Amino acid sequence: MPNIDAGHYFLTVLLPIRREPVEIYDHIVTTPMLAVREGLAGLPTAHQSPVCVSTDNSPFARNLRNHFARFSVIDVPAFNGRTPTDAVVMALRKINPVVPQPVDQLSTPYLFFSADFNCIHGDDRDLESYLVTLWATMEPEIRKIFQYCYGFETVESAATFTTFIKRGQVETTMPFHDYWIDTPKLPSLPLSLMGGAALIGVLALLVGFVSLVAHGYVLTWLLLTLIGAGVFFGLYKFVMARGVKPFPAAVGADLPGVLKSLYLQKQFTRFAIDNQGADAAALHAAFAAFLQSHQPTHVAAPTQAPGVIGV
Repeated sequence: MPNIDAGHYFLTVLLPIRREPVEIYDHIVTTPMLAVREGLAGLPTAHQSPVCVSTDNSPFARNLRNHFARFSVIDVPAFNGRTPTDAVVMALRKINPVVPQPVDQLSTPYLFFSADFNCIHGDDRDLESYLVTLWATMEPEIRKIFQYCYGFETVESAATFTTFIKRGQVETTMPFHDYWIDTPKLPSLPLSLMGGAALIGVLALLVGFVSLVAHGYVLTWLLLTLIGAGVFFGLYKFVMARGVKPFPAAVGADLPGVLKSLYLQKQFTRFAIDNQGADAAALHAAFAAFLQSHQPTHVAAPTQAPGVIGV
């Protein structure tokens, strides 16, 4: 289904930003778009390197459902250049290539927000529970970023924030995720059963056509045509229903599992470096100590903290 795939919910939101001038700190008057950009610029990022560790961590790291989150301000659509036209045709139509073609414009800037987070239920309840969690863990940052968007003046609680975000949600049909390592065992379509149903549909259409042409049986033709069309429509709906089912979740693909994997990757790399050249007995003892210390089967701890990369 759209928005949900591989055990994750992919949220895409476009929210119109106000255009009237606003007063921010120190009596500075600016546009809401610039105020939003300044707020985003001051938002702490994740601890992606040792340099970032001295600063505050990203507010999205305050809960264990966020995989990725991204903001952007869109004030103008991308311009891909003039629409290609044959030069001879332009000359014949007396089109001056120096005169600009119409360019798309936005009536107001938009705040783009996307997030990839863990699913719990596998349906729309995941979005509601996520937004409630987001409000509970980073309400000050939410107010600072979204306050200049149309409609945010009605947001007073997690419930009204959820309604506000849903109004700007855009269906996500092409999510990105790469946690699968092995090819999952997906169920195959029952081709023999589908082939038999298709054969029945073809026979119904064929017999109906013959009965109409050879004997003039209009009612028989109509009935068999409806049966044949119904069979093919049912096959189409069956295939489409199977196609919209979300990709299954990979083992350990929720955020706690990913954090544990990153932690073990880093620790095992250090273990391999430190035990180069060790004999079998020493390596066996060191690996036993490694298992005891880092507990690979325990996801909760020890593990890597959220919002931390490579440090």
